[in-house]
Amino acid sequence: HLVNVAPEAPLPACSVPEGKLLRTFDASPQPTSSLSSSRDGTVLALSRPEGDTSELVDGASGRVRGELSRGNGAAVSPDGRWLANWIPFSTTVSLQPVEGGAGRELAEEVDQILAAAFDSAGARLALIGKQRGSVEARTTQTVVSMREVASGDVLWRATFPDEWLISAEFSP
Repeated sequence: HLVNVAPEAPLPACSVPEGKLLRTFDASPQPTSSLSSSRDGTVLALSRPEGDTSELVDGASGRVRGELSRGNGAAVSPDGRWLANWIPFSTTVSLQPVEGGAGRELAEEVDQILAAAFDSAGARLALIGKQRGSVEARTTQTVVSMREVASGDVLWRATFPDEWLISAEFSP
């Protein structure tokens, strides 16, 4: 499924193999800064550039399922079971089960969270953040970490001095 966000327009959801429009729904108020979808399109997460909440949306009906307490950025796991959301100038990502229950805060040693992405199984979460280096030299580095969703444990972490990585995606 392909979901597109266009300013001041209904959200269209299309079936990519058939190339046909499946549905549209109103995502007011505009604008939307972040959109993430489960693989089957049944769970959507919408974030807005203003405010500090994200909305979970039922992909079939377009109805809001709930509002989350954090987020200008959101990522839904491909299986639709998990939601990661964050405020960009924050150092933590909130990881929550979509159907409710106990979540956890994933603290990163960064100054700013930029992006998050789940692997195809929804078992791992990649986080990208920005970290200031030397104030005098005005250096920064991008930090990429891989977390296990079930435990929140860091599986892998790397730093990239003077690089701007702003997006993460897993290949199938």
